[in-house]
Amino acid sequence: MIDIHSHLIPGVDDGSQSLEESLSLLKQAEQDGITELITTPHFMKNGEFRTKAPELVQRFNELKQAYTCLLYTSPSPRDRQKSRMPSSA
Repeated sequence: MIDIHSHLIPGVDDGSQSLEESLSLLKQAEQDGITELITTPHFMKNGEFRTKAPELVQRFNELKQAYTCLLYTSPSPRDRQKSRMPSSA
């Protein structure tokens, strides 16, 4: 199963507030049968960026290093599936 909406990057939005909480949520997702997920942080509030892009990337990379599964940023899993479709030629 693929989760296409998660708030796992710690300290970015109204989701996980710590690395430990993110790791716990990832473990639970794995136990629930989720094999792939896409992080979808809300990092704007009132039209302004709460977390600047470099910090968002740093927090994502810290989470990725701490966990042993593959987390997608881009391209999405849908893009990968489209590339597996046989060509019409």
